[in-house]
Amino acid sequence: MQQLKEKALDVQEGLDDFLSIMIDKYQLAQANLVGLTSMFIQNMASFAMARKIKALAPEIVTVMGGANCEYPMGGVIIKHVPYLDFAFPGPGLKSL
Repeated sequence: MQQLKEKALDVQEGLDDFLSIMIDKYQLAQANLVGLTSMFIQNMASFAMARKIKALAPEIVTVMGGANCEYPMGGVIIKHVPYLDFAFPGPGLKSL
């Protein structure tokens, strides 16, 4: 159990650098709108990326779609996650 905890802490330490690399690679800080997705256990990853993007450029509109944004979760996410501007249920291309 201790090894698992240590491994999780190691991964956590590199998360900020990883997010920065992805933002730079895909030029997300220069976008007007950034879309994220969440299905199964992806909420925390999408929340972390949205938070990092908003810290760099608060004017960027952040949206999240996918199965984890279906009613009622989408509304709850928007209510409690201040760095996401909109949530779309299901396939975002259709509902957007």
